[in-house]
Amino acid sequence: MSIPGSDYIFTSDADGLTIAQKTERIKAHYPYCECQKIHIVQREIESWYLAGINIEKYPSIKRRKALNTDNTSKEDFRALIPRRYSRITFMIELLEQYNLRLAKERNISLTQFVNSVL
Repeated sequence: MSIPGSDYIFTSDADGLTIAQKTERIKAHYPYCECQKIHIVQREIESWYLAGINIEKYPSIKRRKALNTDNTSKEDFRALIPRRYSRITFMIELLEQYNLRLAKERNISLTQFVNSVL
């Protein structure tokens, strides 16, 4: 249970729903969650990871896939993971060299999220 007025950010993948629909579902499941603290990722959170990477470092990632990540799915992301990495290890490495400025240029929902929380 969440306490109104407490500090938190609730994020969720859209899962094929509109932002309004997903927010309603979250509110139904977590009635104490405040709407202004809910942030929906269009399409999936993996798109945010991919948006901020240096594509020269990962030759398996096609330039066009990284230039606009708004429609990147979990499956798209998994297909880009080099064989030598587990999913989690790859995600951690991406965060270690993450470029937020670049990521905001490549993903609309990340830009909206950053602008609303900063």
